[in-house]
Amino acid sequence: MICPSPHADPAASRIATDDGSVAGSSGEQYEARLIDLPTIDSQTPDAIGAITVLEAPPFEIKRIYWIHGAGAGEMRGHHAHRTLCQILVAVSGAFEIKAVTDTEEIRFMLDTPRRGLLLGPGLWRTICALKENSVLMVAASATFNEADYIRDFDAFLDFRKDLREMRRNIGGIDQR
Repeated sequence: MICPSPHADPAASRIATDDGSVAGSSGEQYEARLIDLPTIDSQTPDAIGAITVLEAPPFEIKRIYWIHGAGAGEMRGHHAHRTLCQILVAVSGAFEIKAVTDTEEIRFMLDTPRRGLLLGPGLWRTICALKENSVLMVAASATFNEADYIRDFDAFLDFRKDLREMRRNIGGIDQR
């Protein structure tokens, strides 16, 4: 199943690879990368299943929530965050996550609990459940704060433009 793409030029859309941070076509760096999570597989006949751990994330976790009960093809998200960082893990089922800048869209597939997606601030995100009854766990760097959300895509584009200009004015220290 391919989820619809409400934003970004399809020509600028691409599937993410496993090579860490993703650079935009403009060379701008932003944080959106797949991370492998340490997993211990059963080693004895009496052990059941595997244990996967979210350990030592690059930020302090202040909130954990999960998305569940969505039908295949249902979408959530449709927003960006000004400062929030997140790690998303499909603990069951499968999800396609789209991270959008003002110039391109990167698609990430989450279909195993052994891998997470680290999403930094300043990215428009859309979450699409690919299988019925999938469960997505999200670890966030802050508690809920409505002021951190950008829920209008045009306002998001303005935010990205202002952010780029501010960074250019201070010498481009952080290119996210």
